[in-house]
Amino acid sequence: MAALRPFRFTVQASAPPAGADWTSFARRLEAIGYGGLVMADHVVGNGLSPFPALAAAAAATTTLRVGTLALDNDFRNPLLLAREAATVDVISNGRLELGIGAGWHDRDNHSLGIGYDPPRVRVERLAEAVPLIKRLWTEDEVTHAGTHYRHDQAHSGPTPVQQPHPPILIAGGGDRILELAVKEADIVGVVPRTRRDGAPDRAAYSWETALDRFAYVRRLLGDRDVELNTLVFGMTVTDDRPAAIAELARRMEGAPAEMIDRSPFFLVGSLAEMRTQLLRVREAFGVSYFNVRGEHVEAFAPLAKELSGG
Repeated sequence: MAALRPFRFTVQASAPPAGADWTSFARRLEAIGYGGLVMADHVVGNGLSPFPALAAAAAATTTLRVGTLALDNDFRNPLLLAREAATVDVISNGRLELGIGAGWHDRDNHSLGIGYDPPRVRVERLAEAVPLIKRLWTEDEVTHAGTHYRHDQAHSGPTPVQQPHPPILIAGGGDRILELAVKEADIVGVVPRTRRDGAPDRAAYSWETALDRFAYVRRLLGDRDVELNTLVFGMTVTDDRPAAIAELARRMEGAPAEMIDRSPFFLVGSLAEMRTQLLRVREAFGVSYFNVRGEHVEAFAPLAKELSGG
């Protein structure tokens, strides 16, 4: 395994907490020591639209990185996506991270009236789109005739500030998407895979499955050193860890408490207990970049700041 990287923490949110406005929320995250603010990409629910919200957050801050976690590739043409992303990178003076995936929530597709193809097809489209986005960011003019996309002398808009381009994050749990991430991404995310309809596969949250998925990524990487990432699906800062684990198990419709206790995708306990969990996860998996979310973001901030050297 490559040398362990320093910890990095960003907050995933699609709207500000109750009683706060979006730009004040972004400034608060920056002030308490988080490295970034990232947004999911769903058309169901009441979340803000990612690119305008990220542009506003970037304009309101000075060091906070902004990003997507993750855009659904099927929602946008690569040319339009490249232009929107480059615009945010310019507005933020080079603070954008582009997380992009093949999509997982069938309700989004049904809402948009577009097909929800099998994972193989969605990943194939993503595999064509990502190199194309890179070309649109780095070439003056792009002509492309592929299986899924065609462009004739396309211009993508502003040149990104970050060179050669903003970092790309691709995350997933299946073999195909992780193979693509290792090939094309600057940041490789490992998350529990979902069933075809977007329902969670509870076995995918286990320590053993995570070991298998991260080992698979490291085998594909070989000697290549990239940043490894994961999303913390449940985070509770508490002095009663067993009770909080039992509550998370109940919310996951009877998932075994022992699995949640050991899972790298949950952070539960006091800050001291969380520090132990995070050090253990980084040592076992090599992951150093964590996305956190939920009502305990503020309470977790001192540990995030300490571990990331903020």
